[in-house]
Amino acid sequence: MKPKEIPANIVVHTPTETEAKELLAILHEGRYRSHLHGVWNMFKENTVIFIERSWINHGNIIFYKTHRGYTILTLAEFKRLYCEEEKPRPKLEVGDKVKISVPTSEFLSKYNGVITCILERQMRGDGVEGWLTELSTAYVFKDEWLTPYTEPETKTT
Repeated sequence: MKPKEIPANIVVHTPTETEAKELLAILHEGRYRSHLHGVWNMFKENTVIFIERSWINHGNIIFYKTHRGYTILTLAEFKRLYCEEEKPRPKLEVGDKVKISVPTSEFLSKYNGVITCILERQMRGDGVEGWLTELSTAYVFKDEWLTPYTEPETKTT
């Protein structure tokens, strides 16, 4: 599950440690930063988690109930309103034909639309795991940049 854009003044009540951990995992998936550890232990069942800019923070629900301008949601409400299910990606394997689709902000976007074959799985020097292709063994393509490709069917008349 991945968060969409979250408006200001949204506070999520996490009355259990399990809910707090689940919400933090969702927010971290969305690239929100946190220095929180054991967040639930301080306020227990009164714990709320909220975002200030790109940082995750926590507090006591009693404060947010008494101050105007905050919307307090349950975890279920937050997920329904501000999260989207991630579509499972097809598993790629050596030998698969793939079509490349790299974000335009990336150096490798010049290969967008190219169809190539996967040679092997490899770890880049910066720790990112990806695929080497017939196109170039100098570049590693991330999983999300590759889509399985099948030849279009040709109709005989």
